[in-house]
Amino acid sequence: MKTNVLLMGALGTVLLALLFGGLGGCQQDSSSEPVLLPAAQPLGGGANAKQAAQLQKSRLVPWGHGAAQLTLRPAGNDEQLASGPSAVAIAADGGALVLDRLAGRIAHVDPAGTVRTATQVAVDAEDLCSSTDGFMAAFSPVRATAWLFDSNGKQAGHLKVPRSFRELLHVELGASNTLRVRTAYQELFEIGSPNHPLPLAVALRSKREGALLLTDGRGVVARVQSGKATLIAVQQASKRSGRAKLLASHDLPGTATAARIIGNYGDIVCARIEHASSPLPAAPYEGPIIEVARRAVCMSMSSGEIALDTALAPVGLYLPRRELAMGGGQLVFIHPEANGLRLQSWKLRGEVTP
Repeated sequence: MKTNVLLMGALGTVLLALLFGGLGGCQQDSSSEPVLLPAAQPLGGGANAKQAAQLQKSRLVPWGHGAAQLTLRPAGNDEQLASGPSAVAIAADGGALVLDRLAGRIAHVDPAGTVRTATQVAVDAEDLCSSTDGFMAAFSPVRATAWLFDSNGKQAGHLKVPRSFRELLHVELGASNTLRVRTAYQELFEIGSPNHPLPLAVALRSKREGALLLTDGRGVVARVQSGKATLIAVQQASKRSGRAKLLASHDLPGTATAARIIGNYGDIVCARIEHASSPLPAAPYEGPIIEVARRAVCMSMSSGEIALDTALAPVGLYLPRRELAMGGGQLVFIHPEANGLRLQSWKLRGEVTP
């Protein structure tokens, strides 16, 4: 079972490496109380006296079928893989929103660890996003549909996501509840809102280079080359050249096989870094073993200073579609463990360039 889990994580890593190898064409009955852990320490080896202070909270929401629990379908003897909450987002009050898909709901976990139902969603929803004004959106790739909900959990309309957008990773909410889609080619497209959906031709022309956009219009992409992950700021392609212009690049610490951008806080950009290795197995030989080390790294795109560099737990019972989310200067990580879903959060502190 351990080997299978490791291989699953490795396959995901190999796919990410293929997707992000270059620029391409270019957001319970009871739960334990939150535990304040020691400040996260940088792991990348880059000495930096201006490290931003970090606070980390960890809490476990147990598996079950109660209102204060989250739903897990364990792995079966018929080779059925485990399944459970598939995505996380940041709530407007600083808590976490968890897509409890098997229970057909979005669960709200407040900073104190209390769990409640924020709203009901379709059981085939797989992705989740939120906005600073409390709106939420759940996305079903099967139906190619996103449903929007206000801060009270009332449905605020739905929007079809054209299937023409290939390799779609995540949906995001922008200003005026405008839905964006992020693709594996590190591009962003505007889809429109429930009250004003954009025609496909218009949506395709809205393409912006970069896995995310900074407030000044710069796009940010991740590149992995020769074992080194780099964050690159690009200027949007002009009509004359048709190509994005490289503005700045900053190497992330440590070695990497793959990198994926998670989100930003001002000009601080956070990414998930993975490094795959194949150690020699101990006798008796039981087949290939691939180990994947995972980290979350946050860096200022203006100065290149590291704001956070912390290890992430290995792949758990299964790999959520969106295991890391960022918003309001907070980074949240969900990890399915044997006894429940572990939520860890880091608060970025210090001055941040808008």
